[in-house]
Amino acid sequence: MSYEDEYSRQQEDISAEDEYSRQQEDISVEDEYSKQQEDISIKQNEPKKTSAEDEILINISSVLKRLSDENATHQELIEKLTHQVQKINDSSVNLKETSDEIINTMPKIVHEKCLDEYKKIVNNAAKNYNQLQKSIVSWHKNLEKDHDRMFKWISISSILTPVLLLILILLQLF
Repeated sequence: MSYEDEYSRQQEDISAEDEYSRQQEDISVEDEYSKQQEDISIKQNEPKKTSAEDEILINISSVLKRLSDENATHQELIEKLTHQVQKINDSSVNLKETSDEIINTMPKIVHEKCLDEYKKIVNNAAKNYNQLQKSIVSWHKNLEKDHDRMFKWISISSILTPVLLLILILLQLF
């Protein structure tokens, strides 16, 4: 069960309880009113009213007035609470829409960021490869220079060795 369903269920329970309590108040107020009307009709049938009965009727009427005032206050509070609940519901709907939008756009943003990072990694690897290639070419050139010098020395020695050998043989002979 989602939070929204549970929240809706709770709101329905609260509104049902409020409606029940209002009905109970209305019934109790109506019962008191009907009792008062009966008392009044009975007392009207009596020829003489006493001051004690007048005081009781005044007290009952003031109690009824206070009850109606309290009922009006409670109705105002219920309306305010209903308005606040509506605001909270609207806010939760807006929050849900915003979270859905974030959930829907986040994979795209992450995908784009990953692609950018992968591009940077590939560019860095290509740069390193080019530097390595330059180093290898430079090393080969140095190696060729060393080989050329060695080849020259070997060439020179291949020419000089027989010449020196001939000179040595000639010196030995003469």
